[in-house]
Amino acid sequence: MQVFLILKLADYKNAIKYLDDFSSDDIMLGPMSKGVMGDAFANNEQPEQAFEYYEKAANLNENDYTTPMFLDRAAAMALTIGNHKKAVELYTRIKTDFASSNAAKDIEGKINQAKYTTK
Repeated sequence: MQVFLILKLADYKNAIKYLDDFSSDDIMLGPMSKGVMGDAFANNEQPEQAFEYYEKAANLNENDYTTPMFLDRAAAMALTIGNHKKAVELYTRIKTDFASSNAAKDIEGKINQAKYTTK
């Protein structure tokens, strides 16, 4: 897919353009496309937009693989933009709903970081 080459070349603006035109009802491909858009925004130093797309990716087609992965990325981006309350909420959802996922590793530490650190 051409968009992955564009991402590899760090042409994030064009990657966002291509991904914005893409849609899929596939349980994995749909969330992955939104999540990759989040990655492109994050790499383009647009954390608010990255947060928005990670959250969209997490909620698009809930499943045990992409949902916790993108909840984790959304929570990390929420910390970046200073929304600690939202980060706690997202990390807690991982703990509650996806406790056996890779994203749940060290989840207590992530929750505590979100609760007790400030920007």
